[in-house]
Formats: sequence, structure tokens, C-alpha cells
Amino acid sequence: QASARASTLKGRLATAVCRVVVSAMSNASWDSIAIEYAERVEPFTALFGHQMIEQVALSADDRLLDLGAGSGRAVALPAARRCREVCAVDDAPCMLKLLEERGREEGLTNVFSIVSHGADLREDLYGSFDVALSNFGVIFFPDVAEGFRALYQSLRPGGRAMISAWGAPAETPAFTLIPSIARDLFGADRVSSNAAGTKRSDGNPECLTSSLQCAGFEKVEVTGPHSYDVETQTPVDFWDRFSLAAPGTMQLLERLGPDDAQTLRTKVLERLSAQFGAGPVKLPAAAYFASGCKPLIPTEQQQQQQQQQQQQ
Repeated sequence: QASARASTLKGRLATAVCRVVVSAMSNASWDSIAIEYAERVEPFTALFGHQMIEQVALSADDRLLDLGAGSGRAVALPAARRCREVCAVDDAPCMLKLLEERGREEGLTNVFSIVSHGADLREDLYGSFDVALSNFGVIFFPDVAEGFRALYQSLRPGGRAMISAWGAPAETPAFTLIPSIARDLFGADRVSSNAAGTKRSDGNPECLTSSLQCAGFEKVEVTGPHSYDVETQTPVDFWDRFSLAAPGTMQLLERLGPDDAQTLRTKVLERLSAQFGAGPVKLPAAAYFASGCKPLIPTEQQQQQQQQQQQQ
């Protein structure tokens, strides 16, 4: 029966790809970036993902959606050891390939993946999951509200969702060091906020609460800040961590060009060496967790909002 359920879910998921992003992720350079990200970045984001899994209190019978799953280290794979089935959604095929390889290595047979922009989940996935998590996923959606609605729609009545969102710049010095030095060197006009980092929605508790409530969730709660250190053995490792695996930093370096990028690297290493010597380097980054439940019976107001969204 378990294998039949898994086969059924896998078949449903296979039909759920609405917007497949393949061409932009189909070359060796993107494969290399996926590997670097999985090795250099996800061990850090997994600290938050594992905390979310503990906080959401998974049960053995739960079906879970991981929206923006990456290579699976943060949520999908550890969650699969605790619940019945996991659906991992990401718009990067190379990331999901790594997830599938890891799942096989760990002997997990209850994890399925689909390549799709998460907000485009089709109706045949609505109401399929008991839990929906997004570890630094929804906050990077072009339309964050669509991401929250996708989480809501994916859940059965009574299901619960949780997302993580990075704190404000003052709460994430690990992420602001490189762009702040770049602004000092080259000016704010060359280093715009979008260039200095991938556009995202910060974890403002009031905004997170409002976003979940507008999507239809009740019992909304925001906790945090939850903080961990981005730690590398040396200043050079810190630079490599961001220059090789952080999309925002990579965009910034591309905009600056090789000569100015090298100048920036030199100044960053000087700053880190002055503060940490040869290492290790430790800089904090804080996040907030926002959670809510899908009502067992939608209120009249929620039903009207859903009808308006469908008409749009």
C-alpha cells in the first residue's frame, strides 16, 4: 500500500510542472554553481531548516511540501526520515538532481521532486499536504504573495505552513560585509541594492504576519530572530563562499568587471584579516520563522478572497 501511495503521488507530481526552467540551467557552468551552492551554502541554511522541522513537529503520517528545496539538505531529506512523503519543488533542475542523488545514497524512497516555479502549483496538488515548508524560498519569489498563496493552496484543511526569512541588514552582517565594502569603493550608484544581493523580502515580523493572514492562514506566529554564524576557516574561504556560491555576490562581481572585482576581493580580505587574523571567520546572520494553519472551514471572507484571486 505504501508503494502504491508513493506511485500515485509521483504520478500526480509529474503532471504538476507548470513552468519548467530548463534552458537556463542546462549547461556545465550551472551544474558547477549548483555543486558549489550545495557544498558551501546549504550546510549553513540547513541549520535553520532543521530548526524549522523541529518546530513544526512532523508526524510519521504527514505529507510534506518543500517549496524552494535546493539540494534537499535543509528540509526535504531530513524531513523524509520523519514523515510519510516529501515533495521537493525547485526551479533549478541541477539542484533537484543533487537532491535525488543524495536521497538514493541515504536509501530514502519517499522523496519526489518536480522542476517548477513554486507559485505555479497546479490545482491537482491543492489540498495534498499536511505540512508546507519554505526555507529561504518564498522570500525570493518575484511575487511573495503568490508564494504564500501557493503554500496555502497546497495544504489540506488544518494543515500547517512555516517559512524562514532573513532578518534586516543590521541582523545579517555576514551578508552585508561584501556589498558594504563595494559601496565604499565604487559608490552606491554602481552598487545598487539589487546588484548587491538577490532581491528578497526581509523577515519583518509585522510584514510576515500580514502576508500569512492575507493568504488565509490563521494562528499566525512569528518567532526570532534565530541566529547562526557563517563560519569559514580563513578569510579566503569566506570570499570563496560568496563569490562562487551566492547568486547576489556573483551578480555584483559580474557588474563590476574583473579589475574592480579583484580590488573588492583585496579589500574584503584586508577587512577580514584585520578582524579575524588568519581565521576562523565568524559573522552572524539572523532569520525569522513565520507559521500558520489553514482553517478547517474557510471563513466567508477567505472564500471571497480566494474567488477574487481565481478570477484574477
